[in-house]
Amino acid sequence: MNDILDTLNFMKPTYVVKTDKNVCRIQASTCSIDTDLKIICFYDKGSVQAMFRVDDVKTFYKII
Repeated sequence: MNDILDTLNFMKPTYVVKTDKNVCRIQASTCSIDTDLKIICFYDKGSVQAMFRVDDVKTFYKII
């Protein structure tokens, strides 16, 4: 007997990052900001999906 939860596919959050030149959409489970190195990293299952310099990012937000 199949449980309904076995067939569900959960969506990953999407982050939207706006720079001077581009708008990027990144699917990632977590985001971290290294204030010493001034880098924003987006991760999924421990793997880096994207990396931006803080100085290049105008805004970013998470869409659930």
